[in-house]
Amino acid sequence: MNALELKKKREKRKKKPEEPKMDMTPMIDVTFLLLIFFLCLEFKTLEGKLASNLPKDVGVNKTKAEPIEKLDLRIAMLNPGTRVPDKQDYRRYELEGHKVYYYLGPRKVTSMTELESELRSAAKVEVPDPETGKRKKRPITIKTSGGVCYKDVTEVIDVARDANFTEITFGGGEGTLKNPKAK
Repeated sequence: MNALELKKKREKRKKKPEEPKMDMTPMIDVTFLLLIFFLCLEFKTLEGKLASNLPKDVGVNKTKAEPIEKLDLRIAMLNPGTRVPDKQDYRRYELEGHKVYYYLGPRKVTSMTELESELRSAAKVEVPDPETGKRKKRPITIKTSGGVCYKDVTEVIDVARDANFTEITFGGGEGTLKNPKAK
């Protein structure tokens, strides 16, 4: 190797690679656009458009909400049953021996046919609507205890719809299998 080639090799070694530089212009543009958006946005009008079901007797409103007469239906588990795996799909199973009973108000109902007849007679009761003053069907609230399956709830909903209940709401669960007193 001659002296010229050695000099070129040394120069190549001495040159440091350029460090990449990030272009901050797009990020600054986006930041300013967001800043302008939030400054121009009227939060009060946005807040007023959000749907929420807040209690009427708490907060700014000074009038008290009239209590609504409703029917409470609680589904409680009698026997959790045993899991029987599905032969075609390993992720599915049936509950053999699973039993629930129902409380319609304070009254215990043990079968679905009895519940259906009770709901049909309860659906005939009309209550005054606190907003309009007209009479309407009483709303029903369904609550469940620990261990109740979706199947149990959907059966009750179907029966309630067949009994002509139009306003069906759901209450909080009443515990779990391991902690039945949890709310």
